[in-house]
Amino acid sequence: MLLSRSASVASRRILVQSVTKAVVGRSIGSLAKNASCAATCRCCNNVTTGPSPPNVRSYSNTSATLTPETSLASIEKSFPGAVTNTTLISQIQSKLSSHGYGRGNTLVATSLCADEVNRTLEADLSKAFDMPNFSMGGLAGFPFGGITAFGAMASHIPDGGHCLVVYGPHVGVDSTGAVGTVERQGRAAGGACCGSAVAAAGYVADIHLGASAKYGPSLDKLDQAVCRRAFHTIDGNQDGRVDKVELMMLFAMLDITLTGPEFDAVFAELDTSGDGHVSESEFATWFMRSKDNPQSGGGAAAALDVTTATYQSKLLVDPTDAQQQFVGNMLLPHAERLEQADSDGKKMTELPYALFDAQKGLIDHIVSAGAANVAGKGKIAVLGGIQINTPNEPADIAMEDYFLPLSMEVYDHRGNVIFDDDDHP
Repeated sequence: MLLSRSASVASRRILVQSVTKAVVGRSIGSLAKNASCAATCRCCNNVTTGPSPPNVRSYSNTSATLTPETSLASIEKSFPGAVTNTTLISQIQSKLSSHGYGRGNTLVATSLCADEVNRTLEADLSKAFDMPNFSMGGLAGFPFGGITAFGAMASHIPDGGHCLVVYGPHVGVDSTGAVGTVERQGRAAGGACCGSAVAAAGYVADIHLGASAKYGPSLDKLDQAVCRRAFHTIDGNQDGRVDKVELMMLFAMLDITLTGPEFDAVFAELDTSGDGHVSESEFATWFMRSKDNPQSGGGAAAALDVTTATYQSKLLVDPTDAQQQFVGNMLLPHAERLEQADSDGKKMTELPYALFDAQKGLIDHIVSAGAANVAGKGKIAVLGGIQINTPNEPADIAMEDYFLPLSMEVYDHRGNVIFDDDDHP
């Protein structure tokens, strides 16, 4: 039922796998909840306080009139099939018990957004299985820990035990029922949730419309930006020209191997003036020519097959905001989908679904590549979906977090799917 919005889990997988190559459900229950990110933040925020029910957060200093009925109606409309975290965990335990999962033998690994509001679900899962949580995620819930983190996690699984991976983006639903924002602890005004997702969506919209964007250049300016970054990266003394040693450094960064004669031939093609150095204009001319048509460069330059994507992935990563840049780039293939949703007034609802699709292929690849690290006959259960953050004050109307399950599979240690919730109601 849940996957009817995009056909099925199978079609969702096909879309995600194609997106993953280009850039680098069925529910197991009914409605769930979360909380979210400040307007100035790029990810999301929240804290749990007080003893009360599981996954309940308490807020103060908010001027909003909290109406749980309004929030719930919005969740049911935008995220049909979501369940409270309590219900979610009960269903997980029920479905996995037949596969040998239980308290004390199940290591929980999550790939959820860095926002503190998402720690509540992690705490509840850890409590349910009586094991600590291993975090693989970062901004917007992408699995930035990757294959390395999965391998490390696998080596921490209890002897004879299994692991449960839970991943997905999150979104806020505030007391007015608005999607994409939520009241925050200690703040009179709410904020974006998820802020990283909202920022990435803005970046994607700018790129799609051909305008300059906050986290990178627009498509029509991308080639020029990559070219400039490449040149200035290797121009060590910033004298506006590149010698042979500096050009060798660029090829090393791009993992390009050339023989001595091949390199000399390439340098000669770039150095059209014959002065023994390559100016920025000479470099730009060669870059654009070899990018658009590698064969047009002739000689050894043709073998380089230099592409904008290659330069971008190697040279255009800002280390001070690398995760956000990655989130934006992973969302780019969904630009038209988000633009259509925006025109229908449903962008904030569609955004977490798009992010989930972008993440699904990554998670599938990580599990496939890392499954062999799971010892013995250990199994890997993978639950993907959308966390839904909601306000939690005052105490008499406090709400649990919600979670919308979109896929659930169980793999053996060889990476074979032995259970798929889409096939087994």
